[in-house]
Amino acid sequence: MANTRCRAGRWLWPLAQAVLIFLLSSRPGSDYPDVPLPGLDKVVHFALYAPLGAALSYAMGPGRGLLAWGGGVLWGIGDEIHQAYVPHRSPSVGDMVADAAGAAAGVWVLSRRRAARRMRPAS
Repeated sequence: MANTRCRAGRWLWPLAQAVLIFLLSSRPGSDYPDVPLPGLDKVVHFALYAPLGAALSYAMGPGRGLLAWGGGVLWGIGDEIHQAYVPHRSPSVGDMVADAAGAAAGVWVLSRRRAARRMRPAS
């Protein structure tokens, strides 16, 4: 039973990150400052989805990176559809690409950490 509770606790981080993304996407576009740096919004999308990808990968366990990435991509697609209904927001294929790239980066970083941990000699 303790192992089940521990496993369930792994889902708190991806759930929290998904909720954060949803809440930020729910705010009207007029709530955000107009920053004259082209592409900055893509950096923000990447930065929000990288932790989601890592969190999903951690929650799902080793060997499920592609599935974790797919979960991040699906959340990104849903997020863009959701934005179609938020005032002064609109869906964007470029944002979906940034979301997918961020999720992939998060999965990759966690997989490298896991690999490095396996390579360490036992002490």
